[in-house]
Amino acid sequence: MKIRKSRMEDIEKIMCVIHEAQESMRANGIPQWQDGYPSEDVISQDIKIGNGYVLVEDENIIGTAYIVAGHEPSYDYI
Repeated sequence: MKIRKSRMEDIEKIMCVIHEAQESMRANGIPQWQDGYPSEDVISQDIKIGNGYVLVEDENIIGTAYIVAGHEPSYDYI
């Protein structure tokens, strides 16, 4: 397994991972990510700013993350 920065060509596979996670959370009564977030536009922006990452095993994307060092302004309002 390895972690690497996401690339634009990864978006379709990243969205598959996200949709699987959304379905699992829904099935377990977890309301997170049930409103269309994160969208392809959000993932694309994450990649453009260099904070999107994927977990790859045997050439398959099996996970995704947004990683930022330091302060993340969106957490000021949670």
